[in-house]
Amino acid sequence: MGLTSIQRTVSMIVIAVLALAGSAQLVVSSGIVPGTLQTSVLIVAAGLLGSRNALIATALYVVGGALGIPWFSGLDADMSITGGYIIGFVPAAGLIGWYADKGACAWYSSCVGVFLQGLVVVYLCGVLWMMQASTASLPDLIAVGVHPTVVQDVCEILLASAMVSRLQGKTTSTKATA
Repeated sequence: MGLTSIQRTVSMIVIAVLALAGSAQLVVSSGIVPGTLQTSVLIVAAGLLGSRNALIATALYVVGGALGIPWFSGLDADMSITGGYIIGFVPAAGLIGWYADKGACAWYSSCVGVFLQGLVVVYLCGVLWMMQASTASLPDLIAVGVHPTVVQDVCEILLASAMVSRLQGKTTSTKATA
């Protein structure tokens, strides 16, 4: 007996939330803003789930952490300095998911562009949040909040784009022939 459409959707959302929580613990580089694998999970989830389900998953993750579930980096629920990046996951997921709904993630090159836009949203929210919590200059905040992880994030985007475009391309071609 298979899962219903609703059960499948709920399962995918739960898996995305847990994957975000798990990937927050996979710290690749440390600093003021830890470099985790969350960006990869976020963009893959949004590229595969579409806007509505990606928004639900990321909102559940952010709200759960804000309410005290210790699943942010370091098994923490603290959003003091990195809260903007975490909050930025929600609009980034919505943007990426919206493009995915339109079929933009079916091709590698457009998928890279979509994912880069999502990354810019996350960085923008993160740096704006840090500006409110710090007296440091904008260039200094970019130096600590973007530079240490940008190469890692772009590499993750290139790999994630290959995976998502392949999966979405098959989905798109299957839908077209059905």
